[in-house]
Amino acid sequence: MGCWKGSWRTKVSPTSSGRVTITGNLTIKGITNTISFPASLKKQKNGLTAMANEVKVDRTKYDIRYRSRSFFGDIGDKAIDDSFVLNISLICKK
Repeated sequence: MGCWKGSWRTKVSPTSSGRVTITGNLTIKGITNTISFPASLKKQKNGLTAMANEVKVDRTKYDIRYRSRSFFGDIGDKAIDDSFVLNISLICKK
């Protein structure tokens, strides 16, 4: 896992064979929050790929309030869910 080492502010922790937990910083609209998610590892010819599907992110932590029931309680059925989903692919080359 030497490919993942560096001075960046993230962490990759092995959990089981071929699986890791990735912790890193996500910045949206100039607001940075730490997120963690499980990912699967796949060896490639020239490095590693970490894949994570359906990583949920709370948009309100990034000051995205549009039609959020958390901020506008009387919005009724016009509310938009506060979470959105990301599919993430990280590539580490040797």
